[in-house]
Amino acid sequence: MASRVLMVGPSPEAWGGVATVEKNILDAVASTGREVHFVATMRDGSKFTKILMFPQAFFEVRRELRQCDVCHIHTALGMSYKRKYLICKEAAKANVPYILHVHEGDFENQYEHMGAGEQTKVRWMLQNASRVIALSEEWRSYFVRKFELANIVVLENAVFVPQEVSEQKDPTKFYFLGRMCPKKGVDTLLRAVRCLLLTHPETKVMLAGGGEELESYQQLANELGVGRNVEFLGWADDLMKARLSDECLTSVLPSDAEGLPMCVLESMAAGCASIATRVGGLPSLIDDGVNGLLVEPRDPEGLAKAMSRCIEAPDWARMIAQRGRQTIIERYSMKAYLKKLESIYEKVARGGE
Repeated sequence: MASRVLMVGPSPEAWGGVATVEKNILDAVASTGREVHFVATMRDGSKFTKILMFPQAFFEVRRELRQCDVCHIHTALGMSYKRKYLICKEAAKANVPYILHVHEGDFENQYEHMGAGEQTKVRWMLQNASRVIALSEEWRSYFVRKFELANIVVLENAVFVPQEVSEQKDPTKFYFLGRMCPKKGVDTLLRAVRCLLLTHPETKVMLAGGGEELESYQQLANELGVGRNVEFLGWADDLMKARLSDECLTSVLPSDAEGLPMCVLESMAAGCASIATRVGGLPSLIDDGVNGLLVEPRDPEGLAKAMSRCIEAPDWARMIAQRGRQTIIERYSMKAYLKKLESIYEKVARGGE
């Protein structure tokens, strides 16, 4: 690995998949004795807290750029890219090669709705990076097609795989991990539960996540008549995630758009059957009916049918779960991930192709 790496992104203690990716990388790198200095540009809290935090982070980045060989920048769109654009500019000014690690699952749609000036900044960030990391082959193809990038590599997300998993998972219990927002398909899930209760009134669904729209989804659940069958848990820490994957046979993520979501990788690693939508990098992870289930976005009836199948055929669902766990062990473990990342760091530090 390059002798010193500066990593920049949201705090690893923040909620969400990007923070989980960062935390996994830092934990894996620490076990090798490699030196990575992390600077957090955002943490959960009020808008005022976030506004105050970035200037401090920016000046720390400027200082650390003088001492590093590679700058590894985690970004999405929205406010994230605006902060990271300034950091990319500083890295270029300091003549430090930077890696742009793109986590935005809704990149194509958000980019097309940006103003011309914002699009120019995004293109500059991508085209001036030493490497752009895409989370799947599908996203790599998009970036090549849209921006004609020759500096792009695929590095699929990875997780630490628990050595043992629970054998007492309940097929009538499902769980969801993610922000409570429209693009995660929360309303689709609640409507699917309404369909499912017609034949399986014993169904329970736990939703772990926060966000400004949490109360509106709680209200929607009551309006749909499913309030007694769903439980909103708020943000899940590692202990709650472990409890959910121990209790529930199946995880559900009905998103409209994704990169390669950490919550699906984690649930499969924990021996849960995974139902997810056919978006982003998920089709490269899940072979429908073999190691998981794929459904179309915004299709409550289709989602309810997949959930019903897991309830009615629990032995089959457990077989799917076992195959999914094996997929993670073979293709998405942190050991293999770290080896690929080290190779990227080395090539960027040497300026090689």
